Amino acid sequence: MKTLFKFFAFTCTATLLLITCSKENLIEEGSVEKNLLFNFQPRVQEFEINAGENETITGEEGMQVLFPANCFLNQNGTPVTGTIEINIQEVTTQSATMLSGITTATDEGLLQSGGMIYIDASQNGQELIVNPASSLMIIVPASE
Repeated sequence: MKTLFKFFAFTCTATLLLITCSKENLIEEGSVEKNLLFNFQPRVQEFEINAGENETITGEEGMQVLFPANCFLNQNGTPVTGTIEINIQEVTTQSATMLSGITTATDEGLLQSGGMIYIDASQNGQELIVNPASSLMIIVPASE
């Protein structure tokens, strides 16, 4: 019964949002579904870090990412120096997970998650990769 109520509430909300969408706001003509999901995508948060220093960033939802010094390489495998642009997107609630279009499932059903984060690192518009000899530490806040 509880699941049926949640489904009904979500359907009503989605219908209301679909009715209020105007054609000018559509990403692609005739793509209401894409527009609906786009409106609920987690906000992109922008940071800058120094490649040669241990750095920590904290997102608006409380997730922390610890970047060790020299943890990024360019596409040629060369360590980068200087300023690195970091973009993150945090997903910390079940409703945000559903509305973002991101789901994870196992053979037993949907996976319960304490949160997810997307991290993008670049320098001068060039995508960077994490050095295999290094690792990032991600701290996800948990509610009791």
